[in-house]
Formats: sequence, C-alpha cells, structure tokens
Amino acid sequence: MRNSTADTLVEALRILSVEIQADSDYAWSWHCNVAMPYQDEGGTHEQANRAAARFMANTFAVDVTKFDQWRSFPWANAAISGAAEVKHMNNERNSTVDTFVSALRILSVEIQSGDGVANAAISEAAERLALLQVANAAMSEAAERLALLQEKSVAVLRWYYRVGDVGDVGGPVEPMEELLKAAGVTEEWLCRK
Repeated sequence: MRNSTADTLVEALRILSVEIQADSDYAWSWHCNVAMPYQDEGGTHEQANRAAARFMANTFAVDVTKFDQWRSFPWANAAISGAAEVKHMNNERNSTVDTFVSALRILSVEIQSGDGVANAAISEAAERLALLQVANAAMSEAAERLALLQEKSVAVLRWYYRVGDVGDVGGPVEPMEELLKAAGVTEEWLCRK
C-alpha cells in the first residue's frame, strides 16, 4: 500500500495538471521554465522548446505546439522534410513508449495480486513492449537512412538538372565539386579502398 507522502505527491501532481490544462498562460509559463535550463546549458532555442513541449505533453497532457506563442517562433512553422521528419516522429513515439513501459513496470510492482499472476503478466507486457521498441528503433534507423539517401539523390538530380535555372543543364564548370557538395561526400570518401 502507498504511504501518505506518495499519495500527497500524486494528488499535488493531479491538481497541478488540472490547473495547467485549464490555463494556457500558466501552461506557457511552465513550458518556458522547462525550456530555459536546457538552453542555458547550450541547447539551441529550438531544441530547448521542442524538449519542453515534449515534457509538457508527456507530463501534463498539454500540447503547447498549438499555442500562438509557439507559432510565433520562426522555426515552428518550417516544413520538416525527409530524414528530419522521420527522426522527429520516431523520437516522439519512443518517448511515449518509454513512458508507457515505465508505467507498466511500476504498476507490476504496485498492484496487489494475491497469486502474483497479474504482476507477472504486467511485467511481461512491459518487457515485450521494450523489446518491440528495440526492434522498432532498428527499423526507424533504416527508414532515416533511406530518407537521407532519397534527399541526397534528389539533391544530385536538382544539381544536374539545375532546377530553377532555365537552360543551364549540367551545372557549373567545376561540376564535381558541386556534385560532391550536393551528395554530402568528400573526394577522399569516393577514393577510399
């Protein structure tokens, strides 16, 4: 059974969540206070705010990315493309699964099951979900690499066909330098054995 201190903390967090969900200005002040230490430690403005937004969503079920303050950030409305989009989606999913696995592990210890069957079943579910997440991470990495390869392929094609430049097929006089830059590789890399 839980002690009164734990019950008090749970109740305090519940009340705080209700208040934050009810008042967007209060929620935004929490978001900003969560973001600042990350930025103080060298994270970019965007990284700090994205991390704080994830915290707000996972802890208080508040999506600050829908707030006007969020939309006012210059980077907030920029389209995310290719590998960056795949990585962003995977990070969001992994964060949610991590939270769920942690909750199941806690529940498997806290639940009062006379014969222990419920505890064992919940514990096994948590472990299976964690294993699935590892497999998903490998697949996600492959998807990121595929998206990056697609972006580089498109960059090479755009360079070759000089998209946007009328009648300038083939690029500049030093095409190899531009092609290497567009593909994101070095001459040394190409010449490796």
